[in-house]
Amino acid sequence: MKKVFLSLSIILINGIGIFAQQKADSLKVVKLDEVVVSATRVGQDAPIAYSSLTEKQLKGDNAAKNIPAIMQTLPSVVSYTEGGTAVGNTSFRIRGTDANRINITLNGMPLNNPESQEVYWVNLPD
Repeated sequence: MKKVFLSLSIILINGIGIFAQQKADSLKVVKLDEVVVSATRVGQDAPIAYSSLTEKQLKGDNAAKNIPAIMQTLPSVVSYTEGGTAVGNTSFRIRGTDANRINITLNGMPLNNPESQEVYWVNLPD
């Protein structure tokens, strides 16, 4: 009787092992629908307050100043420098956000520091 019970239990354990090896593959490929990202630029007729700097304004205001010092003329933008001279290590904030929530790209390259996500405007030529 013991031999029969032992044989049945071994067969049962082996059967469970076979079923356990037939799990569904967790690395299967799932095809997703495409995502469309679009943007809208605010125009003069929109009921939203906005500001824009033209190339002419940037060239006229740029008397050896860093970009944040030039942008300080816009509403809700505050820039500050370590020496107070608008050159050197400068940064800016926009009302309602802290410095690590402002993403800056310059000619398509991100300027944000990978660690703190802040932008340090230093050693950038005109």
